[in-house]
Amino acid sequence: MDLDLVFLGTSASMPSARRAPAAFLLRRHHVHPEHRLVGPPGVLASLELLQGEDLPVRLWEQEILGARVDGFERAWLDRLGLSGEIVWTTFARAGAGPGRAATARIGVALRENLGWLREREATPPEIETRTKNVLLHLQLRGASFAQELGRVTGLTADETHAALWELFRAGFVAHDTYSAVIAAGTTVRPPVAPPAGRRKWRRGQVHGPRRELPVVGRWSALADEEALSPEEHAEARAHLLLARYGILARELVERGWSALRHALLRMEYGGEVVRGYFVEGLSGEQYALEDALEDLGAAPRRGAAHARSAKGERCRPIDLHRRRPAARSGRPADHQGHYRRAGARAGEA
Repeated sequence: MDLDLVFLGTSASMPSARRAPAAFLLRRHHVHPEHRLVGPPGVLASLELLQGEDLPVRLWEQEILGARVDGFERAWLDRLGLSGEIVWTTFARAGAGPGRAATARIGVALRENLGWLREREATPPEIETRTKNVLLHLQLRGASFAQELGRVTGLTADETHAALWELFRAGFVAHDTYSAVIAAGTTVRPPVAPPAGRRKWRRGQVHGPRRELPVVGRWSALADEEALSPEEHAEARAHLLLARYGILARELVERGWSALRHALLRMEYGGEVVRGYFVEGLSGEQYALEDALEDLGAAPRRGAAHARSAKGERCRPIDLHRRRPAARSGRPADHQGHYRRAGARAGEA
């Protein structure tokens, strides 16, 4: 199922935007003009809703974040990585190989969610010896700069980047910044021959002007964390999908609906979600956050799917294909990416 509306009409393929009201999803994902965000906090808020999904690497800044954050700058994205807030990786493992960034798909997660979002490989992909040496150095010595990895392994700069990109695609390593992921995955440039008569560089000698400065940040090996129980995993996934879509039904979930439904039922008993029939076009029972129902304009009626009102009439669902006006128009975002009351000064809720 295609989720083009959530991702602003891009070619990204995700489960199921066509079945959700366009204006509701645009507001929820801060694509609506009156709900766009600003600054690094706005970038982080946008990425939170997209955790665990692989998208074409160039799409993240050109289409996704640029559509959600006013004046988006790649430096804000790198800043979040350097601060330890987010981690770039691949969730659908591509396996070892020479694929390049132009066609690759990568994903992002908050560091606290990385462990349970990454699927463990029963049989890790095979990697060649020199690439394995780079991984061993990262596992033994910890986070390292690409230049350092090149020196200890005897690889050139381009060979080091190629090895790191292969390890990244296989899910073995991650970098602090998005810029480094792009740099590692770009097409390898032809080597520049040194001027005739120049001797081999020796320790202590200056390099002189360089073609470009190294990318900021370090590479590190990704370690498997302690696995969650099936119940804990299903509940964490339910929270993430509810934050993304606001309403969940079988059609909005690619896999594992049975386990997810049990988690949602437990959440309903705890008062965290509402169960009912709210959106026309989605079959069976639906689970929603109350703030999502308020934005949709649906009454937060509890109970089984197709529940009846006190008068015995069937609850009227929301038409999936009807565009609804923005429910929170005129609420600008402050410098921290949060909404203010109309007429409120900066710093006021």
